[in-house]
Amino acid sequence: MSVQRLGLLAARLPCPAQAAIILTPANRYYFTGVYSSDGVLVVTKNAAVLLVDSRYIETARKTAACEVELITDLPGHLNDFCREYNLTEIALETTATIRQGHFYKENLPGELLLLPGLDDAIQQLRNVKDSGELEQIRTAQCITEAAFDYALTQIKPGITERELALLIEIFMRRQGAAGVSFDLICVSGSNTSLPHGQPSDKPLQKGELITLDIGCVYNRYCSDMTRTVALGAISGRQREVYELVKSANIRALSALKSGIACVEADAVARDMIRDAGYGQNFGHGLGHGVGLEVHERPTLSPKAAGLLHKGHVVTVEPGIYLAGEFGVRIEDMAVITRDGCENLTGVTKELIVL
Repeated sequence: MSVQRLGLLAARLPCPAQAAIILTPANRYYFTGVYSSDGVLVVTKNAAVLLVDSRYIETARKTAACEVELITDLPGHLNDFCREYNLTEIALETTATIRQGHFYKENLPGELLLLPGLDDAIQQLRNVKDSGELEQIRTAQCITEAAFDYALTQIKPGITERELALLIEIFMRRQGAAGVSFDLICVSGSNTSLPHGQPSDKPLQKGELITLDIGCVYNRYCSDMTRTVALGAISGRQREVYELVKSANIRALSALKSGIACVEADAVARDMIRDAGYGQNFGHGLGHGVGLEVHERPTLSPKAAGLLHKGHVVTVEPGIYLAGEFGVRIEDMAVITRDGCENLTGVTKELIVL
């Protein structure tokens, strides 16, 4: 599969680039099947080479979908490769740092180009998940849902947010996850009004809402899910907000399909929340892509560009946050199909009262 991906990238190199230098670890993994914290992938229209250091050379030689070389003199390797293939115009990912840009500008024999079209070509390929990628994402989601079910058995008055987050992470790792796909959000009470609140030493108490935004990594692929639950009886207003967020989530999912504009998908949920009088309390986008990274393109937001296409995996996570009081977020992860979407999240959206 990685060989095919390299061929697709080679065919999409933006003019006038004759080659591309790929530095992002996730992108290198996507095209070669080799993960390394450091390394360089050079792709031309007819060849590709992965340069890694001694930490990764043995693994790379066994699994890479292209030629592999041990880095002993990176400028020398780059010069030799460029001369061998007569490369004079080379594109660098625009996500490269300023320091990396200076290095390659100084050490490449040709002209270094920063072409947004290269990043676009890579993202267009990565956005559409194949069956193998979907299998890893499904497994990651299954682990996440099992962890959520486990968390429900641990939620009780007195346990702290931090303790709960730790228990969830340990459970995920025991189920085969390589780790969490982001810093888990386990917050309660007034802390739920913080969309990205960090677990604290605050103990859970009865009468509070608890937001669990959790996900894990399995074979390099991520999952992402949020549920808000109640510990004991809650107020009528809390329940009202919960039901509104749930309805916005369901309506947005029903609108997803190949060809819908990302901004339009966002508006389906946002307009519903605004019409109910909570427009100012939904500040973030409706969702984002998920794959090798937990936040990928496409994004669903009021400023989003582009359309959703078959094979995109996106989150749908409307929320309402009342500063100093409480917040509610419900998040599913779905894969876009031709006529709709398949919800990869199987956990109930009905309010769970513990």
